[in-house]
Amino acid sequence: MKRAVAMHWNTHAEVIERALYLHLAIDKLLSLSKYDKCGKKGLQQYKLEPLEWRILTQLEHILGAFLAATVCVSKSKVPLLHEVIPLIDSCTGILEDAIADLTNHQAVHVAAARGLNVLNKYYSKTDDSIMYHIAMIMHPRYKL
Repeated sequence: MKRAVAMHWNTHAEVIERALYLHLAIDKLLSLSKYDKCGKKGLQQYKLEPLEWRILTQLEHILGAFLAATVCVSKSKVPLLHEVIPLIDSCTGILEDAIADLTNHQAVHVAAARGLNVLNKYYSKTDDSIMYHIAMIMHPRYKL
């Protein structure tokens, strides 16, 4: 298992990914009766319900995309605007898909909607940037 670091949101994506990978082992460990203490539930109190595992699976897809985008930008010594904007577009599409997917849990819909609002808030700041307009005009994906 990995440990989440409060100030590093990417670690939450990594923790969820690892927990899903170890799902069966985690459930088995938490079900062992040898960890029960004086008739109390012991570790069983931490065992996730199937619905909670389903929510984590749905969140992992969304957070994984943001993690991939962050890693991509972080690997570049100088992230260029024309490279970052398509990543934002990709993340926007993933959030919109999560909102539209009726099989997702309501909590995932709400989280995706809030994430989309924040992403749009920062993305709208590019409208005021001359550098953004120049980068988009010069980028082959966005040719007029």
